[in-house]
Amino acid sequence: MNESAKTSERAEVMRADARARSVGVKVSATADAVRVFREAIPIAGEREGFFVLPLDASRCTLSAPILVSLGADHGTAAVDAGELFREVLKVGAEAMIVAHNHPSGDLRPSVADRTLTKMLEELSTLMNVRLIDHLIEGAATFKDNANPTFVSLHEFVEGSAIL
Repeated sequence: MNESAKTSERAEVMRADARARSVGVKVSATADAVRVFREAIPIAGEREGFFVLPLDASRCTLSAPILVSLGADHGTAAVDAGELFREVLKVGAEAMIVAHNHPSGDLRPSVADRTLTKMLEELSTLMNVRLIDHLIEGAATFKDNANPTFVSLHEFVEGSAIL
């Protein structure tokens, strides 16, 4: 096995380990959700990725964050709400947190981010799966191997977290 294949294999083992550690984590605050999403968001690389984290009634994670949409090169990820809810309902979620990255590193929510959050809040009421928060990550920080920076859309827009 060449060195590249060994590196790829090691990376996959590390990702599987991170996914396993994500299950059953209690999410009591935005910081807890950020720790879980930090493992998943680098998968999107230079593209915008949109993830959902399914939670049970006690706000414990039912799976690792699930990638539901990936934008084209340097493009915005188009979110299919049906796909998102299909994923959370598959694992019996009663609540969820969504997150996506801004490859530009800009943490300010766009009009589209705010519109999507409003739509997901309305749909979550109909689907009986509470939307806890929408996080945005400034992916540019990963290029420098620094800690990623997240912002809670609910805190940014409303002034207080809904966690």
